[in-house]
Amino acid sequence: MTFVSDSLITSVVKDEVGNLGTKILSVQLANSKTIRIANVYHRITNPTTSAELKKLSDLVGRSGLILGDFNAHSSLWDDLANHSDSHGSLVQDWVESQGLIVLNDGNPTHYNLCHGTWSALDLAIVTPDLAQDCEWAVSDDSWG
Repeated sequence: MTFVSDSLITSVVKDEVGNLGTKILSVQLANSKTIRIANVYHRITNPTTSAELKKLSDLVGRSGLILGDFNAHSSLWDDLANHSDSHGSLVQDWVESQGLIVLNDGNPTHYNLCHGTWSALDLAIVTPDLAQDCEWAVSDDSWG
């Protein structure tokens, strides 16, 4: 879910990209710059391909944010990960090949009640032009 001020002009660019649950919005900022914001939910049961991730970055374009639950483990964004799983490696390769920047600082974003473990499954990825204007933090409120 993306909340955007009703004073900004928005439009839906795309609802789905292959097996990725996505919603991509185009948002015209107050300074007339337009960015795209993509919300992503990767279902563990639906494999994602490098072509789908490439399509996602193509749709976001040169100026955008890609945010969501990627269900991917990698030490690139998770200080507690002792290995990358196959989806984590796929996402990491995509980020690097597209010149994107992961804002996550290694802190966990998810607590697994069944296993009693923390991990970083929720990612904030940006295009280089927006990176210096972005801040990333995990809220202390678990909304639960």
